[in-house]
Amino acid sequence: MKFLHIGVALALSSMLVANEKNGFFIGMEAGFTPSATNYANFLGREFTVPSKQKTRAFPLGLTLGYQYYFTQSQGISLQARAAYATYKTSKTQVSEPTPGYRAQNTSFDININTEALHFGIDANYLFDFFATENHVLGLDAGVGLDFVYFLSTKHEWKNPYATINNSLGEYSSMALALGFGVHYYFKTHHQLGIKYRYTGHSMDTKISKDYKAQGGLDIETYKFVAATANLSSIVFSYTYKF
Repeated sequence: MKFLHIGVALALSSMLVANEKNGFFIGMEAGFTPSATNYANFLGREFTVPSKQKTRAFPLGLTLGYQYYFTQSQGISLQARAAYATYKTSKTQVSEPTPGYRAQNTSFDININTEALHFGIDANYLFDFFATENHVLGLDAGVGLDFVYFLSTKHEWKNPYATINNSLGEYSSMALALGFGVHYYFKTHHQLGIKYRYTGHSMDTKISKDYKAQGGLDIETYKFVAATANLSSIVFSYTYKF
């Protein structure tokens, strides 16, 4: 009977410790995207100018959610997040002649500025491998959905003859998100984390816009095509659990 009482006491103690980690949280995220890609293409009647430009980005955002521990060391969390990022690039590119024309190749300076809002929903598994009264260290891994809403994509095309500024407008992309990282709790309320997040955004989702220009007696129509791909980020976070 004595052993039964001890077992019940230990179980209740374990549940109590776990319950101290349960609750809603709100916080902020600061990300680093080491390798994003801006794609641009200027399609004319006599030439095209395709260009892929590598860039870095620093998304900043907010997160909120709820975490629940079903044992002293294992739990789950559900979170929603939103962040803002800009993707700027600049590159010099030489045009490619259209077959059948003998147009002279022209060098273009291409500047791209893309502004984007990132939204996501994630479910995470939490495993704490070290815990004291005030300090907890653990691992987490999760899966979710990542949605990007591109507010604007602005292009500037410059060659020796002209400068063309063009805004391609708004479009969106959705992809699967996978992440894993390390978290640290101080007195369970203050929570720090670092996570690697992979998203499957690619350049398959594009936006295009026609541009008309007066060329002598004719009006020529050009097409601009743009896309931004962001595949992975390193994310630093601070959240406060209520």
